[in-house]
Amino acid sequence: MLLLNSEVIPARTVDISPRGIGLELRENPDLKPGQQVVLDIHSLRLRKRAQLIWLCSQGERAWRGGLEFLETIPA
Repeated sequence: MLLLNSEVIPARTVDISPRGIGLELRENPDLKPGQQVVLDIHSLRLRKRAQLIWLCSQGERAWRGGLEFLETIPA
C-alpha cells in the first residue's frame, strides 16, 4: 500500500529492485510524478519513503507506476 498524507492507496507489487519498485493500482491515484509517498509492504518488511517517477493507465480500472526509493523509515 501507499500512504499519501493520511490516505491509503492499495497497490500490488509488479517488480522490485534495490533502487525502486513497480506497482499496479486498481484505483485512479491522484498522484503526479515527483510526489513523495510512504511505501509499506508488510510481507516484505519494507517501509520506505519513495518518489513517483512515472504513472500510466492500463485500461479503465488499472494503473501502473514506478517509484524510486528515497529512504528507509523505521517500523
